[in-house]
Formats: sequence, C-alpha cells, structure tokens
Amino acid sequence: ILNDIYDTNLILEIAKKFDQLINKDGDFIRRGTVRKIYKETGQELNKILIDPARAIPLTKYLLNDKIGSALKEYYGAECCPTEIQGWRNYSIPDEYKDRDLLSNHWHNDSLKSDTVKIYIALHDITESHGPFHFIPREQTKRAIKLGDIERSNDEVPEYIEREDVNKFVGKIGSVLLVN
Repeated sequence: ILNDIYDTNLILEIAKKFDQLINKDGDFIRRGTVRKIYKETGQELNKILIDPARAIPLTKYLLNDKIGSALKEYYGAECCPTEIQGWRNYSIPDEYKDRDLLSNHWHNDSLKSDTVKIYIALHDITESHGPFHFIPREQTKRAIKLGDIERSNDEVPEYIEREDVNKFVGKIGSVLLVN
C-alpha cells in the first residue's frame, strides 16, 4: 500500500469524472446480469467503465515516477502498462453472500507473476465498504502450490492466519500494488 503519491486535486477530478460516467448509460457495461441475483432483484453487482483512458484523459498522470519506482524496486526492471480499467463494485445482500458473485469469494485472478494490478482509491475506503482483501506473497505462493485458489472456496484456507489477511482501506488517493 502506497500513500501520498498523488496530488489530491488530480484524484478528485478523476473521481468526479468517473462517478459521472459510471452512472451514465452507454459509458459502462454491466457484469453479472446473467447471475441469479440480478435476475431476481435487479441489483447491480458491478459496472465497468468503457475505455477509461479515453474517457478520462487525466488518468495518464496516474502512472507517475513514484509508481514506476515502486514497481522497479519490486521487479528489478522497468514495467510497461498494458491496460487501464475502471470498476465500481456494489455490496451483495446477505442472502447471496454464500454464492460466488464475481469477486466476493476467495480467489486468485491469475497465476501470472508478471502482472501487477494498481488499485487507486477514488474515495475514502473503510471496513464498511467491503474493502479488497489480500495476503502476503509467501502465503499466496503456498496457496497456489496447494491449489487453494478456486472461487468455490468462499473462505480463506485454514492455514492462512487471520492476521495475515490485509485489507485495502485508506484515504482517497491511496494505492495498492498487488499481484
């Protein structure tokens, strides 16, 4: 987790534009409309902004020297961005939480070790928002080796200590680099 790497005004401008677009038909796509929860309740699970780099030109300033330095320190090499995505996830009603509904269950997105996701908080994130959960590198390696990364496992495996589960909470502009 990195803090204080962006000018707050930059993040506020990006957040304002993102909020406008993510709620405007034609600028986002829905994911999960085939899921039972959406069919039963019409409740959104998430929306994905269409082409955020084009829609919000200020996003080009998010890949700054501080991000580049952090990635270079971790990987020991220069990194190249491949895409930008803009997502808005919504809370899942309690009666559906036992089902895998996109990102609510324990899982690993990919086994690629050369991909880093950069999460940038466009609003303050607290525990009540259902923050992103992640575990340390060594725990991730163990889970992958044991094959314990499938979405069918709704709970973190027992061998991972609860105190090892981290949550991405923080102020607007906070950044999480995660593989």
